[in-house]
Amino acid sequence: MSFRQASWEEPLLLEYSGENRTGFMPVSESAEELISKVKKELGSIARESLDLPELSELEVVRHFTRLTQQSYGVDTGPVPLGSCTMKYNPRLAWKITLSELLLDVHPVLLEEEVAQGILEIMYELQEWFKELTGMDECSLQPPAGASGELAGILMIKKYHYEHEREYKNEILIPDSAHGSNPASASMGGFKVVRIPTDSEGQVDLEALRHSISKNTAGIMLTNPNTLGLFEEKIVEISKIVH
Repeated sequence: MSFRQASWEEPLLLEYSGENRTGFMPVSESAEELISKVKKELGSIARESLDLPELSELEVVRHFTRLTQQSYGVDTGPVPLGSCTMKYNPRLAWKITLSELLLDVHPVLLEEEVAQGILEIMYELQEWFKELTGMDECSLQPPAGASGELAGILMIKKYHYEHEREYKNEILIPDSAHGSNPASASMGGFKVVRIPTDSEGQVDLEALRHSISKNTAGIMLTNPNTLGLFEEKIVEISKIVH
């Protein structure tokens, strides 16, 4: 069944509930004893007072399967946004990351001499990122986009601090950037300066120029932006801010 076909509104489990249905049957006397013990320890919290749904195992499985069919992602259609969470990961990459050779590598308990393989993978990945972005250094530490934003904000803050520019306390953020950008800037101790979008759905360059001051510490933007458009003037934006 395709995503287009699965467009109905799936009812709640409580709406499927019927009397005397169960999705679990004790397979031994010890299991029955455990259930009786749990019920006894719950005391006044009766099952009826919790209003828990009564469903068969099959009904539960079908319910959650239908929900997965309604979920939209890169496997069911295109994702036009510049989102860090919904980009397509090739199946080969998933296969490699699920290998026991990687999953069972402990970051602390593994001896250094037998960890050279995973260290080589991480080092080469960093070198690739440096080559692609033109940066001097790269970190694999941030586990996701939002934490990467915060890491970048803290680097900006540290840079200005070391150059005795504590007065630079403003971060420019286009209104077409990710919603987590303002939160990251605020968590880093910066004041957020909103940059509006022009008639073409891109950063308004005039508004950008007028928003820059001696207090500007940097800019955060999403490219492609949240409207799904590539910021065609990204080089000019960079030059203006710098």
